[in-house]
Amino acid sequence: MLKSDQTITGSFYREQIICLTRALHEKQPEYEMRQHKVILLHDNARPHVTKLVKETLEAFRWKVLPHVAYLSDVPLHFSRWHTHLRNASYDIEKWVSNEIVSKDESFFRRRIRLLLER
Repeated sequence: MLKSDQTITGSFYREQIICLTRALHEKQPEYEMRQHKVILLHDNARPHVTKLVKETLEAFRWKVLPHVAYLSDVPLHFSRWHTHLRNASYDIEKWVSNEIVSKDESFFRRRIRLLLER
């Protein structure tokens, strides 16, 4: 998609969105029936937030989910998971479930509150 000497710009990103829209029309018949409902999550990189891209997304009526700010404790938490999962020799789904269940309610409330504050 991107040549080695190319840079992603707002125009390039817009063209990718247009190509994706065409592919949705061609390959997903239900796209029309859902009234073009697409929910897009991308970060706040400059090409993603240019006026040209915003106007294109509005024209296609795509909803853009807000990208949360960097959460310093999340990478550490997932890093620990990654290390454990890399060495895991048992059911990953069971491990993730146990990891979530092992946290008390205050763990999740605190992180949601921190997210809202940011």
